Amino acid sequence: MNENEFWAAYTDSQKEIELTKERKRTIVNAARRPHVKDGRSASSHEAVVSGGQAKRPSMTAPAAPSGQRRPRSRIMLPIAACLAVIALAVGLVTLNGNGGLFGFGGATPDFAVQAYAADSDSILEMGTENQIIFSRTVDTYGISDKAAYLSTEGYYTGCLFRVEGEGLARIQATVSTGALYSRTNETVSAGDDPDKLNELMSWKPTARGLGEHYGAYDDVQVVGSNDGLEKSDPNKQWVVSLTKKLGSTIDVAVDEDSPACSFGFWTNEDYGEVESDMDAPDAVIDLFDGATLTITATFADGHTTTQVIELHAADVKAAMTQGDSGVYEIELTPEIVDPEADGLEKYADYIHTLYGVVKQTTHEAFPYSLDNANEFEDAASEPMTFERQDVVRPLDVGNGTSAPVVSEETLHSAEEGARFTFEQDSLFSISNLAMLERSTDMPDGIALESLRSGMGSWAYYNRVVSQIDGYTLDDDGTIQGDFSWVVMEADIANVGKRSSELTADGGFFGEYAIVDDEGAVSTALARSFALLNGGWDSAKSNEYSDLVLAPGESSHVRWVAIVPNEILDDPSLFFLTFVDDSDNRHFECIELSLPSE
Repeated sequence: MNENEFWAAYTDSQKEIELTKERKRTIVNAARRPHVKDGRSASSHEAVVSGGQAKRPSMTAPAAPSGQRRPRSRIMLPIAACLAVIALAVGLVTLNGNGGLFGFGGATPDFAVQAYAADSDSILEMGTENQIIFSRTVDTYGISDKAAYLSTEGYYTGCLFRVEGEGLARIQATVSTGALYSRTNETVSAGDDPDKLNELMSWKPTARGLGEHYGAYDDVQVVGSNDGLEKSDPNKQWVVSLTKKLGSTIDVAVDEDSPACSFGFWTNEDYGEVESDMDAPDAVIDLFDGATLTITATFADGHTTTQVIELHAADVKAAMTQGDSGVYEIELTPEIVDPEADGLEKYADYIHTLYGVVKQTTHEAFPYSLDNANEFEDAASEPMTFERQDVVRPLDVGNGTSAPVVSEETLHSAEEGARFTFEQDSLFSISNLAMLERSTDMPDGIALESLRSGMGSWAYYNRVVSQIDGYTLDDDGTIQGDFSWVVMEADIANVGKRSSELTADGGFFGEYAIVDDEGAVSTALARSFALLNGGWDSAKSNEYSDLVLAPGESSHVRWVAIVPNEILDDPSLFFLTFVDDSDNRHFECIELSLPSE
């Protein structure tokens, strides 16, 4: 390239117009020329924007302890790491006055923006046109709830990056669209911390903000495990990714004792209309096309280097593979493709992602205000919410099943009981059914913490039922709302042909139901909790195989339930069971009386 061609490329690159393939090719050809240093002292810590030469940092490190809030503008990161990971394609193609790879501004960068694969934490190779191309997380279902996306969730692109260089003391960055988030990895095992693993396995967006270990994060995901141990082995190491939205501007202190950290792009901007949920993530990626990422690195000796990177969306050659951990991963080939012209299939042959162009490199300080840096650091994002449900709802009969007919002839006595199905090919009977107690207060002899909530914690239980059912529980179990505790007991017998496991949770035996004058049946939105050994012993946590009954074997069980008063106060109250017999699927009804005062 001669001088006139160089300045023509420079002028074109500064125009606020689409970066065409011709301009990309011109810039890339120039970028391939050898770089000449700009005369900085040889003692400076030099690093280049490259695809595979930086030292690989550690993948895992413990997350910051829950409850220990880091001061604003003081997120701590390890010295040789920052900015990276599951990423889409951020390619960095640049020019400087000497034909190098660092953009315009006459300065040599002292750090590298480095791409890593999220699933293996390995360095990805450079693209054929000196682009750094990152892998991308592909969602199985796309964005299925746009309303949640626009309100609380947004989208974490998986487009992650690290800044690497010796002597780093601080990193400041801003993105012109959306926000930046951090991602760290850690390993968890049941043997080391069973409570932490239980919290991990029950984490979900609706539980955001709750929990001792993961309450501070916006997204928590088990990435997988490749140690070869069985899932039931308490020593099995699970790799977990922890995500926290920080803000459009971040200010990060680098510390060698802090966990390895990556950063990515988040947005909840409206992405418009798409043909399907699976197309929505690609539309979100397009929102970052033309956005600017500005990164300033401050070094231990006090000098700074700033890079301005322009982001662009592209289709990149890739294939889906299954990794050692059993999780499906993207195997990316760093090559921008034209799917339509080449007849390529999305996810099978390519992914839609981002790449970047370094527009400028200087040794100026960070050019933007830090007043709102890390603005979301100190609190988890709002959790997803549930919709309120009717606490009394018409019975959903389902296909191939007749509605129950409730009459004196069909209503079994509580002593006689009825039959029910717990799982396929199983058949049980329930008899001597009785309601022993009804109260707003927790029944005597039972502690709330001893019951199996089925939701991981009672704090999360309260969050769920306050939205869906319309009540909450005090610490002592007292109900705040138009519901009551009931204590139930019955004899359960296996009348099937094989041994079967069974829960002692009566909610699996049947439902609390009423019938109107027209014969229409409605059931209650109720929640049940098992008690074992015919007494007040609590069931095993997170397990629903409390009993094993052989054919002809029986057991006396007790359970407690929270039932709407509207159902309990109805004189037509009865207990409704279901028999799943392929030849005769049907409901059966049992008399149910309130306890005597």
